[in-house]
Amino acid sequence: MSTKKYLVKEVFKKAELESAKSTKNGLSTYLENYIWENYKYSISSKSLSRYYDNFILDKHVKQDIAQNTLDYFAKYIGYENFGEFSSQHQSDKIEDDLQPIIISEEEDILIDEHYYQLEKVVEEPIIEEIIPRKKNFFESIKKTKCKISDEWWNFYGFSCWNFIF
Repeated sequence: MSTKKYLVKEVFKKAELESAKSTKNGLSTYLENYIWENYKYSISSKSLSRYYDNFILDKHVKQDIAQNTLDYFAKYIGYENFGEFSSQHQSDKIEDDLQPIIISEEEDILIDEHYYQLEKVVEEPIIEEIIPRKKNFFESIKKTKCKISDEWWNFYGFSCWNFIF
């Protein structure tokens, strides 16, 4: 888990305990008012709702948070700034990154924001869906005259252009 994601989760967890609200919009409104009243820093409840969606509900939208906002979030949960929070929680991040990922045959996996069954990934290469093959380029390489038999070519799948240059 990234440090920013962990910070946002902690901020909303503390807001839920202090405000007795449990909805995304209720927590966002509470945080907007609290941060303005205590730190005189303006952040809209809409921005806070987006942070909730992206970092807590894992909507997988790439969104960056301003450094000032990170600092005030860290102050809200009791740290001097985001740098202090980050340095104290860096070891947690390293331990999370070292956890092994296990995929069983029954599970689906997420690649490039699409879910695939494991059998489908093994049977059909996904790379051609993400990066289309340049068939004309490879066909022209196949037609290049080499002193290698077609059986060798089909078995190993190497291109002849490596031997020409």
